[in-house]
Order: sequence, then C-alpha cells, then structure tokens
Amino acid sequence: DPGTLKAAVQTVLSRSLDHLVLAPRFTIGRWIEILFTSYFLVAFLLYYRPWAAQNPRSRAYIGIGAFNLLRRDVYEAVGTHQKIAFEIVDDMELGKLVKRNSFRQMVMIGHEFISVRWVQGFRGVMNGLMKNAFAGLGYSLARLVLSTVITLAVNMMPFILVFSKEDLVAGVNRVSLVIIFLIYLAGIRYNSYSVVSFPMHAISSLLVVCIVWRSAVSILKSGGVTWRDTFYNLKALKKRHSPLC
Repeated sequence: DPGTLKAAVQTVLSRSLDHLVLAPRFTIGRWIEILFTSYFLVAFLLYYRPWAAQNPRSRAYIGIGAFNLLRRDVYEAVGTHQKIAFEIVDDMELGKLVKRNSFRQMVMIGHEFISVRWVQGFRGVMNGLMKNAFAGLGYSLARLVLSTVITLAVNMMPFILVFSKEDLVAGVNRVSLVIIFLIYLAGIRYNSYSVVSFPMHAISSLLVVCIVWRSAVSILKSGGVTWRDTFYNLKALKKRHSPLC
C-alpha cells in the first residue's frame, strides 16, 4: 500500500523502536497453499512466540523477509548483513542479532499494508522451505530425527488416538485436539483460512516433515545449498551457523 512506509516510520518514532517487523497478508490461490500456509503459521507462532519479541526480558525475537524496518545506526551496530553472511534464514537471524544486542523490536500485523504470494501450487509448497528447513535444524541429522518424532507425535497422534478404546488415552487426545483447534482459531487474526484448515492438520504436518527431509537429503547430497544462483558449501555453513533457538 502506498502509505506503508509513512505509517511504519511514524510507528517507529512514536514507540521509540529500533526494529519494526510487519507480518504480511498471504495471498493464497489453491487448497494446498491454504493447508501449508495455515500449518506453517501455527507452527511458527508456537515456536518463535513473535508477540514476546518486544519484551526485553524475553529471549524471543522476530524477523520477516517481507518487511523489516531497521534504524541505520542499529543496523551498523549489530554488524550489518556481513555478520550473518552465511546464515540461510537471514531474516530471522537479523532479528536475533537485534534482540541479542538489547535493541527494541516489535512485530505488528500488516495485512492492510502488505501482501505476498508466498508459494504457488504443489511444487511451490514443496520448494517453499527447501532452503530453510534443514538450516533451521543446524544441519544436524540428530535434530532432524528428533524433530520428526516430536512433530508426528504432537500433530498426528491426537487425530489417530482420539478413537482409542482406552478412556484415558482418548480423553487426553481429545483435549489435545481442542488445544490445536483453539490455536487455529486464534490464527484467524493472521490467516482467514486458519479454521477451515484444522481438519487437515495431521496431513499438513506430514507434508512439512516430508519437505524437511527432502531439504536435508538435497543439501547432504549436493554438499551445500544453492540459493539465487549462489552455492554455499555445507562445511562453511556448519562452521558459521548456529541453529535458530
């Protein structure tokens, strides 16, 4: 929107911020994009807790490639992008740099200001996290296996065991399903398709696991990551990389 930069600068000045992040509205076309985007947003919100980034006592941080507004002096103070030259998930790493150096950051919903078509169709979904997925696990096979087990246990088992003949098992999983549904319900604020995606949550989690494994296999096989016509050697990435946490 033409008024985006003006509104963003006014917000930074009025709130005395160093780093303002706007969460975009996702323009979604096909059903596979709805499922993928809805699941990713739920997982992202739970893992990174972006609302806590503005709390100086919290370790939470935020950075979104669609919109990062950063003060020039702060950008230079944290080392600019040279500091994160080998970080594949550079938007989040930039946010982490800002927060670790005790500067003030905040994320706001920017749906009325910016929109982005993040992925397009099934192929777009499969390629959407190819660059980032394994990097977020620190290129570690142990973390890959552990995250797979936890993801499937938390996201698939409640849908399967809710029909268990054991009352206790069924009861626990019903509670889990209610919690997952409430998370999707809260996600309406960020994604209007959130609730309608809830019944396919288990399938969406399996799809994301497949993407993460595909990312890992591709990177290990090629010995690095190719991004925008540049090849990054895996050994160099591991040496310079710290997993997002």
